[in-house]
Amino acid sequence: MFNITSKKKKWLVIVFCLLVVTVTTISCEENNSSQEKEVHADSTIDYSSFDTLRYNISYDNLIIKIENFRRQQAKLYREADNEALRKEIIEVCQDSLFDYMVMEVFPAWYGTQWDFNGITQVPKKGEYPIVENNGNDVNRIACGYFVTMTMHGVGFKIERYKVAWKNPEGIVKNLAKSESMFYLKNYRIEDLKAQLKKRGKGLYVVGLGPIGHVGFLVYDGKEYYRFVHSSYDVPPNSVTSDTFTSDNPLTRANDLIIGKTFSSKMIEKWLLGENFELIN
Repeated sequence: MFNITSKKKKWLVIVFCLLVVTVTTISCEENNSSQEKEVHADSTIDYSSFDTLRYNISYDNLIIKIENFRRQQAKLYREADNEALRKEIIEVCQDSLFDYMVMEVFPAWYGTQWDFNGITQVPKKGEYPIVENNGNDVNRIACGYFVTMTMHGVGFKIERYKVAWKNPEGIVKNLAKSESMFYLKNYRIEDLKAQLKKRGKGLYVVGLGPIGHVGFLVYDGKEYYRFVHSSYDVPPNSVTSDTFTSDNPLTRANDLIIGKTFSSKMIEKWLLGENFELIN
């Protein structure tokens, strides 16, 4: 009896050990799979969270951070010894500028009040005063100036005042490559989405007719669409991020002129600190 019991115990111990090893292996595989899913999820940016203020530094320091990035990439670009490497640097800058604008620059401006003559260079601050009845200076931004001030702020050497005073078509022509420009007459939102999907992820400058309003279109290459502009609607009467389904100047417009920013040539000028020629 004793020998039989000992053998049974040995087999039970062996079976138990095998079970422990099996369960541990399965658990590790599940954990690894979970970690892989988490890594994959983190690698995909959800731009739907960018509609609220997220930056934790002053706007001046944000602009300095972007300028430091530009200088670093400019050094690499000048030292690049082949066209493939220069192309890669430009693509990195295109993606990075898109993220900077959508994730940090635009949210910094949200809530800055609109005014037809507003030319503040800094969100909610600046040099342009509108004196209210109580004597307080309120600094505001017009739609055209919002477009040019943000582009100039991140390092594009454009004539921001002269460009801002142009009509919507003139503003688009000065901030987008002519080959990228297209018109939509009596358009539907579905038409606009289809055109953006065709052209891919990016930041677009848009002029609205017959309203005479301008702003940015944001498309993340998937299903995130936003119209970012200094809105004269009351509310919000300020810089805001509107969806393509809400009641806003974009969805009320009849005609659009659109151009995609951050072309390779535009990024090259940005890297090298070159002035942009004013297009009449």
